[in-house]
Amino acid sequence: MLWRVPLLVFLAGGALALAPQAPAAAASGRIVFTVDGVERSAFLVEKARLRRKTRPVIILLQDAARNAPIWRRALRFERFAENGGIFVHAEPLDGVWTFSAADGAAREIAYLRRLVEEVASNALADRSRVYLVGVGSGGAVALQAVCGAGGYAGVAAILTSLSPDALEACRPAKPIPALFIAGAADKRVPIDGGMGDLPGYAGPLASVEAVANVFAKASACAPRRVRSELPDRDRGDGSRVVAESFSGCAEPVRLLRIVGGGHVPPVRAAGARIQGQNRDVSTSRTVLTFFKLPGG
Repeated sequence: MLWRVPLLVFLAGGALALAPQAPAAAASGRIVFTVDGVERSAFLVEKARLRRKTRPVIILLQDAARNAPIWRRALRFERFAENGGIFVHAEPLDGVWTFSAADGAAREIAYLRRLVEEVASNALADRSRVYLVGVGSGGAVALQAVCGAGGYAGVAAILTSLSPDALEACRPAKPIPALFIAGAADKRVPIDGGMGDLPGYAGPLASVEAVANVFAKASACAPRRVRSELPDRDRGDGSRVVAESFSGCAEPVRLLRIVGGGHVPPVRAAGARIQGQNRDVSTSRTVLTFFKLPGG
């Protein structure tokens, strides 16, 4: 590891001065490591900074690779890295996250634990501020990672849920900030529960509200919720956003219902319309604002 230290410079007359400290080097690029004998990888984005201080980390677990071109547009977390954070794009084995079987979920959870270690050794990461953001099947893995163990500062579950068995086993070790974004017209992840259709999984899913309730219970939230309808900024997208915030929580728990929204993350951007995509809110900005992170 290369350590940067101040340089002493002799000025005319014998005076001493401190040379300006070099910016903290960026650590962007692909990192490759082994988990239980299997090679895994992730892509890390860290910008150079003038001060060598630790930075918060977002680990994004995107859905299957075939959805990447559509969803990358909505999941723009580059602004987080540009504002001093570390953004990590987790990469599923063979392009698909495994969360349906207990052994598969354990494998992915072990991968995330090792990934945090690798990021901490390769970048200026603050291990107390590591946030998981998961979409679709990646969201189910993110939820399972925080269901049984600590070590994460927050979770955002987008267009996802848990199987009934996984929900039953979900016992967050401590209160944790939890954000849920769900499409009320999502046929792949029925918001009220039912048969799910995600890459690597086709089977029953619990309602998104039932999953949110588990995290609300862990945060000792009061029964009352604060419900509000967000501004309908794009009346042509056929959808609107209703926010439900649990009250009296040790850590915030919030559910955004995209009424009329399908299985595609909301985005605030111009361009070709995608059926079922809400344009009233930005997914990345909503996540960053919820976690009170740079770029929100």
